[in-house]
Formats: sequence, C-alpha cells, structure tokens
Amino acid sequence: MGTPVVGGLQPQRDGDAPPKIAGRYRTSPSERPILGFVGRVGIPRSVFLGRQRRSVTEHYDPDGNLTGYSVTTSDPEWLPDDQNAALEYDAEQSVLHSCGHPLDETSNPENAPAYFVERFTCAACAALERAEENDRKERLPGQRRRVRKRI
Repeated sequence: MGTPVVGGLQPQRDGDAPPKIAGRYRTSPSERPILGFVGRVGIPRSVFLGRQRRSVTEHYDPDGNLTGYSVTTSDPEWLPDDQNAALEYDAEQSVLHSCGHPLDETSNPENAPAYFVERFTCAACAALERAEENDRKERLPGQRRRVRKRI
C-alpha cells in the first residue's frame, strides 16, 4: 500500500492502472486535444463538452414553509461548432514554427518561393535594446525593464 500524503491521498503504486484522466490523455487521440485546450483556457472539461448548467430556486410561503421549487436549465456554453473551432485553432497553433508560420507548409521545398522577409523597426524594442546595452554593466540582480509609451 502507498504512503499517505497531504490530505490523506495515496500516491499511485507501481503496477496500478493510471488515473482515468491521465490514461485518456495518453491513449485517446480525441481526448488529448480537449484536455490540452481546456487546461490552457481554464474551463471545466464538462462545460466545454456541453454540460448544461442548472439552478434550483426554492419557493416559500409567508410563514417560511417550502411550497415548491423551480429548475432553470441554461443552454450549453459551448456548441459543437464552438468546440470544433477551438480545437482546430489549438491544433494550428501547435504546428506553428518560431517564424509564426505552419511548419508543414514552411518545410515543403515547393513553398519556398512564397516566403520573403520584410524588415521593419519596432521603436519600443529599439528603446529597450538601447537601455539594455547602456545598463549592461550596472544592472542589479532581478532588475527588469518595461517599455511604456509617452502620452
């Protein structure tokens, strides 16, 4: 048996089946993108998959006796089209190279003529680089810089 840890939970033992969610994450081609997306965005998986929220309102008479209740069910926050669009966007973001373009397109030699470099100067980055160069010898540990625009 595992050793108790904080909150009385026990760590997984060697040979035990993996936790249900971790198992799905590692073995299900459809679950991995869903869990990756909801984890990054910070929404419950069940809400993303269409769980309808319910609220129950209790009704009382003037003497405080419960006379009944009503249930309100809301529409799902994520419709199938919303889910598909979010997962497609997330999948596209995962294949972007550091240049900002999809690696499957940029690594194809036939597409090489379609790409060119456009040079420009970012005034904010230039100001930051000048400050970094000037401060190189005098910078204190942990000191950071930020660029602000004069108004």
